[in-house]
Amino acid sequence: MIDIAGRDIDVPLSQPGARQSQALEEWIARCDPAEATEVVLVPPDLRARDTAQLMRFFMC
Repeated sequence: MIDIAGRDIDVPLSQPGARQSQALEEWIARCDPAEATEVVLVPPDLRARDTAQLMRFFMC
């Protein structure tokens, strides 16, 4: 279990995380625009912001 209180939020996105983000981007790009996501809530963690930045071009 990760100790949330002691976790470093400024850990960059790892290479496996970047690959997972890319796979998610590709999945989102194939989604029906009628089911498009309108809002994405992103925690302040650096890797979460990196993921959101990578995905912003693929959001319908």
